[in-house]
Amino acid sequence: MRTMTIAAVVISTATLAGAGWYGVEASAQARSEAEALAAVEAMYEVISGPAGQERDWDAFREMFTDDGRMSLFTRGRPAGGDGGVAGTGAVAPKRITWTPDEYIERAGAHMESNSFYEASVWDNVQVFGRMAHVFSTYETYNELGGRAVARGVNSIQLVKDPADEGSGWKVLLIVWDTETPERPVPAGMLPADGRAEVETED
Repeated sequence: MRTMTIAAVVISTATLAGAGWYGVEASAQARSEAEALAAVEAMYEVISGPAGQERDWDAFREMFTDDGRMSLFTRGRPAGGDGGVAGTGAVAPKRITWTPDEYIERAGAHMESNSFYEASVWDNVQVFGRMAHVFSTYETYNELGGRAVARGVNSIQLVKDPADEGSGWKVLLIVWDTETPERPVPAGMLPADGRAEVETED
């Protein structure tokens, strides 16, 4: 199993295309990696849009396997003071798991009544057989082309179901965690263009 960023995918495809049977094999691998990344990019696109725009939730559902899940880590909150809300008790961090329909139920209305955009800024793609994994560092924005208001990392497991060969890559599981001042996204999972640190809140 090889690990490569999308830049490496492009390089390997250009270098090895037409280079005999190994080149064909490597090009097929690069194509699989690019297709897995395209599936992730499509997911970002379908949830993004301006206020008042209904998202294509049917297309969103089709991006997942029948047993697909989405799991996130909440950041919690200290008791009043030190970043907590005055007069409130501490809220412990926890992990929440949703089906795609539960995600739509909980997040869909907010996304459609508020401008919300999410895009990847760094991706690492691994493929073996019918399995793919993408580590994808994302940023969220309140307006297209605006300043990022949050950042985090998605761990995305995709599969190709042998019972439905024509369906392409589908998401089996997404797990994500959000950057905090105490836990920034590692430099190795950020683009190499010196992107400014995102302002975050507890």
